[in-house]
Parts: sequence; C-alpha cells; structure tokens
Amino acid sequence: MMTTLEGLTAKRRAWLWLLLALALCGSDVGNAERDYAVEGSLPKEIYWARVAANKEVTKAAEVEQAMRAELDNSLTEQSEAKAELDAMKEKGQAAKDALGALTNAEELQQKAARNSKKHNRAWQAALTKKAEASNAFKAAQKRHRKKQDEVDALLENLIQLQGQAASTKEAMDAARTKWNEADSEAETAAMHAVSVDALSVAHEKTLQDSRTKRQDAVKEWGKAIASEDKARNFLIKSIVRVSEAAAAHESARLEHRAKVDLRDLIKRLETRSNVFDQSVHKELLESMHRSGVHNQSKPWERLKHDPKLKVVFKHYNEMSLAFLKVHDASHEVFQKVAPALEELKTNSKEAIRTACDPHNELVDKPDAFVSLHCGPGLWKELKIKMLKLSDVIASHSGSWPSTEPLADESEED
Repeated sequence: MMTTLEGLTAKRRAWLWLLLALALCGSDVGNAERDYAVEGSLPKEIYWARVAANKEVTKAAEVEQAMRAELDNSLTEQSEAKAELDAMKEKGQAAKDALGALTNAEELQQKAARNSKKHNRAWQAALTKKAEASNAFKAAQKRHRKKQDEVDALLENLIQLQGQAASTKEAMDAARTKWNEADSEAETAAMHAVSVDALSVAHEKTLQDSRTKRQDAVKEWGKAIASEDKARNFLIKSIVRVSEAAAAHESARLEHRAKVDLRDLIKRLETRSNVFDQSVHKELLESMHRSGVHNQSKPWERLKHDPKLKVVFKHYNEMSLAFLKVHDASHEVFQKVAPALEELKTNSKEAIRTACDPHNELVDKPDAFVSLHCGPGLWKELKIKMLKLSDVIASHSGSWPSTEPLADESEED
C-alpha cells in the first residue's frame, strides 16, 4: 500500500514530466497546464472542465450579444416599414381625393357642354329667322320694282296708281324695318353663338384635360395602392424577422445562462473537491499526528473519536452532491470529470488507511476487521450515511439529498 509520502513523491514526479512537456509546446494549452500545476493537486479533469466552461460562457455571451444586435436591427426595420406603410396610406388617400375632385370637374364640364349645345340651337334658329326676313324683303323689293315699272309705263295712270305705290312703299319700308331687325338679331345671335362656340371649345378642352388628369389620377391611385400593399408586405416580413430575431436572442440568452450556471457548478465542484482533499490529506493527518503525541492508544481507536473525521465525511458528501449537480446539468461534462471522483475516492481511502494504520500493524488482520476500523465501518460508527453517487443518479427525481449526518442508518460500498 502506498503511504502519504510515497503518494506525494509520485505526484511530484508526474508534475515534473507534465511541466517538461509544457515547456516544449509553449501554447495556450501549455499556459493553462502551468496555471493548473500552480493551483494545486486536484485531478486535472475538474480543472479542464472549468477552463472549457469559461470558454463556453464567453462564446455563449458573444452569441447572445450578436442575437441582441440582430433583434435591434429587426426592430428598427419594423419601425421604418410601419412609417413607410403610413406614408403610403396617406398618399393613397390623397390620390383617391384627387380622383374624386376630378370626377366632379368632369361632370361640371359635361353640363357646360350640354348648355353650349343649347345655345348653338338658338343661334341656328336666329339664322333661320334672318334668312326668312331677307327673302321677304327681296320679294317686297321685286314687287316694288314691278309696280314702279307699271307707274313709269302708265304715267297717265299715275293718279290712280299713286295710292298703290305709296302703300307698296310703306310695305317695303315695313319689310326693310323687319329685315333690319332680323339682321340685327342675327348678328347678335351670331356674336353670341361665336362666344358660346368659343366657350364650348374651351369647355371641351377643359373636359379633355380633366379626363386626362382623371386617368392620371387613377394610375397614381393604383400606384399608391400597390405601394401600400408593398409596404404592408414589407412590414409583415419585418415583424416575422423581429419574431425570429427575438426567438434567437432568447435562445442565445438561455444558452448563455446555462453555460454560466454550468461554469458555476464546476467552480463549486472544484471548491468542494479542494476542501475535501485538504481535509483528508492535511487536516485529518495533522490532527491524528497531534493526538498521537499524548495518546498511546492504537491509531484506529483514536481515529473514531477524531472530530476531523466527521468533517471529512461531511465534505465528501458535499463534494459528491456537487458531482451530482454537474451530472444533472451536463452528462457530457460529467463523463469528463467522473474519473476525478474515483481518483479522489481512492486517494482519500489511502489517506484514511494511512491515518488509521500508519505502521502497517493491521496487515495480518482479517479484511472484516480492517474494513470495520479503517474503512466503511467508520461511516456506521459515526452514524453518517455515505452519499453513493451511482445510487442517487439511478433514483434521482430532481430533489437534492441531504449531506448532514443521520441518526442511525449508514453504509458504504
């Protein structure tokens, strides 16, 4: 069986070989190994698990930060899309209002065109009236000339015909007056018709312009509707991207939190392992050494009453509980640090055996006697139940077992 001095010597030889290998590689791994060599004598699986956990925490924090930036960008894009959609809605409403105004203008132009046609019909009637008056005048003039000829031919009948000529002249004057009145009315109607016609042309041009503007307004309204639909689709896509970015950020945040929790569990495991290792190899052995100076009883008898032994067992259970929490958090990491537990258990058994029988006086004693005084029997003697990690893992339901001493039952495999 290896003594404490022999165990330390073997460790030192192992560290010398390790430091020599590190000096040859000179990498970051070498630096980490040197740090580990300086820190203490814990199994390297626990140390490397903590180093890996720190790296995972840093990586998860970077991913979370990147996801947060992506979420902020998506939220900004969503705000811009919403603003663009509102602008497109306003533009579409303005186009719709313009279309309504142009429709009203077109109706007014059509009404003006109908009025223009009415004035044209009045002008045509005046022209007809003027033509009739002109024909009547010409007929009267013809009759007047005929009568005048009769007067010239029948001068002798002047007295008889003078009355007829006078009446004919009066008729001619009346016809001239009517003709002048008709001509005046025709000129007035013509001027009014010209004015109406010019107005009708202007109305027709305005109506045509209104129709063109209305067609343009319809096109603009269609474009505004298309732009609004496009802006709405863009907003919907940005909302989807925001949702995806938020989900990714939440996933990264939870992953980061899990990495931090796992790192803290590994640090706690490292602390508990250090405390247990120190309590076995330093505190218990020193206490046994001090008690042996004044007490000549057998070491295995003194060991049962040494208060440090109960502290060692309590620290062992706390260390096992830390291993169990790592197992529940990450099976992969637990598989890496599990060998360290076996190494710690083996070293602690050897240290307790050394404290119990420093001079190998029990070498010829039966195994049952040695187990009772220097092995599992010590747990029963102190009424402390050993936390068996394999049994707890097999039956673990989410609640953590107690590490405090029990009043009666105890066993150790």
